[in-house]
Order: sequence, then C-alpha cells, then structure tokens
Amino acid sequence: MEIFLIILAILGIGVIAIFKFLLKDLLFKQNIEFFNILNSFPLVSDQKIKNNVSINESSYEIPHYYLSKDFSEFMKLHSKELDIFLAKLEKFDVDKLLFKKKEIAMRINDLKRILNTKSAELSYTIKFNRTSGEITTSSDSKQIEWTAFNYYFASEMLKKSEMKKLYIFGKRIGF
Repeated sequence: MEIFLIILAILGIGVIAIFKFLLKDLLFKQNIEFFNILNSFPLVSDQKIKNNVSINESSYEIPHYYLSKDFSEFMKLHSKELDIFLAKLEKFDVDKLLFKKKEIAMRINDLKRILNTKSAELSYTIKFNRTSGEITTSSDSKQIEWTAFNYYFASEMLKKSEMKKLYIFGKRIGF
C-alpha cells in the first residue's frame, strides 16, 4: 500500500509540474519574452553613473543634468548595444500579449521615444554692425545620434518601481 501511495504522489507531483510549465509557456510566453528583452538592456555600473552624472535640483527650476564628456564618449562606444536593444523592442509584438498588454505597450512606447530621440549640437552667431544697425545671424547644427542623456533616462525609467507593476503575480515570469 505504501508503494502505491508513493507512486501516486510522484505521478501527482509530475502531472502538476508538467501542467504548470506547459501552462506557463502557453499563457505567459510573450510576457516572459518582454522581460527577457528588458533584461538585455546594456547596464552601466551605478558607480560609473554616480561619478559621471550630476543633477542640480533647485526647488524653483527644472533639474539640470550634467554628464561628463568621458561618460558621453563611453556611451558612444556602446551605442551598438543600445541599437540592438531598440531593435528587439521594435520587433516585439504587443498584440500577442495576454496579460498587462496596455501597460507594457505604454512602457515600450516610452522607451522607444526616449531612445529614438535625436539631439543636436547647436551654435548661433549674431553680429551687430553699429554703424549700419544691421544684425546678421547664422546658425549651425550637428546632429548627435546617441547621447548619454538617452541612456541615462532609459536606465532610470527601468529602475523605477513602476516597472514592477508590469510583473504578473509580483514576479517576472508569471508565477
């Protein structure tokens, strides 16, 4: 009788485990894929960010972010990793999600908007001729593909507690 109960318990546990993994794979496949994409975001150590990014927050002004030139150059070297991450996000099909579709779609659009933002280095020259009273202006702009600001804002967004709301049952993979 004991052997029969042991076999029944093993079969019961096996059936439950198989059902759980099959159910997880079928129902949460797209959600798991989304979090795998988020985990592929290229991370820079917090110490490097802390040493190279300073924020001047005044109670009356919008915060000013100052990034060191070294950090900007470092991010230029790693721009391909960000491009790969962005390509994965763009290929991800939100329509196949079964759970938290709206929230995940919003976060994907936010990340795309941050990472697709182009910046420009602008310079203006204004000349005033005192004798004739003539003012001449000229401007020059040079587009910057990736900036360290883009990376910094995207990484801060991923670190915020709002991203944890995208988890199902409080975990990344669903159960």
